[in-house]
Amino acid sequence: MPIARLANLLLLLPLLAPHWTAAQPTMDRALAIQCLQHTDYGLRYLRLQQSEDGSWGGSVALTALAIHAFLRSYQGYGEADGAFITRPVRYLLGHARPDGAITAAGDADAVRETALALRALKATGNPQHAPVVDRAMAYLVAAQADEADGIAPDDPAYGGIGAGPGSADLVTHFHAAEALHEAGLDPAHPLWERAARFSGRQLDAGPGEHREASADYAILGTLLYAGADRTDPRMRAAWDRIAAGHDPAALAVVEAVEPFLTQGLFAAAMAAYGENLITAPDGTTHPWREDVATALLQHYRPDGSWGDEGADRLLPTARAVGVLNRVAHSLR
Repeated sequence: MPIARLANLLLLLPLLAPHWTAAQPTMDRALAIQCLQHTDYGLRYLRLQQSEDGSWGGSVALTALAIHAFLRSYQGYGEADGAFITRPVRYLLGHARPDGAITAAGDADAVRETALALRALKATGNPQHAPVVDRAMAYLVAAQADEADGIAPDDPAYGGIGAGPGSADLVTHFHAAEALHEAGLDPAHPLWERAARFSGRQLDAGPGEHREASADYAILGTLLYAGADRTDPRMRAAWDRIAAGHDPAALAVVEAVEPFLTQGLFAAAMAAYGENLITAPDGTTHPWREDVATALLQHYRPDGSWGDEGADRLLPTARAVGVLNRVAHSLR
């Protein structure tokens, strides 16, 4: 067994212990083990669906999500494990443009695709990919709306990262911030203050009943990646909004267009925030890991996939495994 894989398994030994200790994160032991098992089932399904060129579905975004699921699983897969890892990595590298974007979709989705590909390439831990990683980071930094684009700090679009100045949506903004955070962008870089300003302004975008929960998860996650702490009023407002609206049953609802996107944003924000429980205004507590894991496992299919019958199940499976990976990593 490779050293890295053994180390990952040792870090997860608490899942196999008969009882949790008080210092360990809150999650039902049997459910935690189910998460690891279903991670393996999902990865096996993805491996069987991989194309000859190493991609999944001939898509940069989908390939990045799928290979990231392998690289970040508790199994600790890496390029030394063979072609099922190295081919998708080469596929991503083959779509790197001179301007730093990593995309096959054109400029409309280049920022989100680049962000997802950057996370995947960084997760390999291979220094040979550093030139592509560095150019991708520079591309995402340049995609932020600021004075260079003629956008003033008092403009609501200021600080957003999207396909073009003023076009940022919270999800693309979040993906870019997460990728830059994981790639190691200097915490003192001015991008972070601008990104936090953009996210904070979205808290005032409208009454809660007109907002999707995914927006609040994206806001909280981006604020955390930008270095905001819990004393920051924007952070407190985002967390309070999430706690007030938390509904475990809602996590089991799967969007038709972006399956398991909301669950992924939720898990990312919760893992970054570092609380084990969400406390509702009435005092009831919810172990977030159990809530999202239970919601995901409801949609698991016997063939190892997630998704609807007759629909493409690659994207939902890659995203579902990614969420399970988040849960496992947060237990360490």
